[in-house]
Amino acid sequence: MTRLIFVFLVATIVTSNLLADEILKRPGELKAQVDVMKTEVPTRFECMMKEIKANHPNDKSTQLYVLKKQVSAYWDIREADYPKEILYAALTDHPCDFSTANYVVKKQIKAESELSNLLN
Repeated sequence: MTRLIFVFLVATIVTSNLLADEILKRPGELKAQVDVMKTEVPTRFECMMKEIKANHPNDKSTQLYVLKKQVSAYWDIREADYPKEILYAALTDHPCDFSTANYVVKKQIKAESELSNLLN
């Protein structure tokens, strides 16, 4: 009986971990990645699209290029384990631009690390 409970517990944990990994994992197709973004951050996504269209009103090729870069940056941010304070500041300063926010976070983390190395 104890063995059966143990097997059930392990199966439950493994299943939960697999489901959590699937929920957090970046979908393989760009369309699926965009759909998740629309669901998870609808206001920021709408803002991002307005900005892209305003900056490149007659250039669908550039709009597509920028959208792909923004989607990639969103998933990079989502998958990374960035310090929350730095991420919050970057997303507050750049609410419609995931690429810039991601760049700012990486730059800030690198600067903190270099500063720490110099001072220690």
